Amino acid sequence: VERLAEAQARTEERVTRLEEAVERLAEAQRRTEEELQRFSRYFDMKLTAIGARWGVDSESSFRAAMKYILEDMGIQVEQYRAYDSEGMVFGRPSSIELDLIVKDGKLIVAEIKSSVNRADISLFEKKVDFYIQETGRQVDEKLIISPFVDPRGTEELADAFGIKIITNPEDIR
Repeated sequence: VERLAEAQARTEERVTRLEEAVERLAEAQRRTEEELQRFSRYFDMKLTAIGARWGVDSESSFRAAMKYILEDMGIQVEQYRAYDSEGMVFGRPSSIELDLIVKDGKLIVAEIKSSVNRADISLFEKKVDFYIQETGRQVDEKLIISPFVDPRGTEELADAFGIKIITNPEDIR
């Protein structure tokens, strides 16, 4: 009975040490998860910033190339800039920019985006409406040029507004 009692005491001591070790492991796991979450937020933020910068630079490069090519072909390319003091487009006063392409009197309003979603479609439509209201000019065609189109209803909304999305070479007819 004494030997059993001693064995029981040793077993209880081992279980106590094991419980303490498990608690230390659980605490280390919790710290690791917190650190991973901090890193994930930091990584997402940096990746988003890089993507945004890449998108802006790509759009600018593409815009400059298109202007060069089109003007060489006798097509007029303009950038429309105005100040929306009434907040018609963004809900608050802000600057508005649009790309205009004019050939043989036909006016095409274009937007170059690194990606496009439903919100971008609605915003572009508001910009075009603002342009028409401010200039009184008739727009013959509305284009958004983008390599990525969010598949969640973006093209359907664009169709409803009469906006053509150019995303693949096959789209250009």
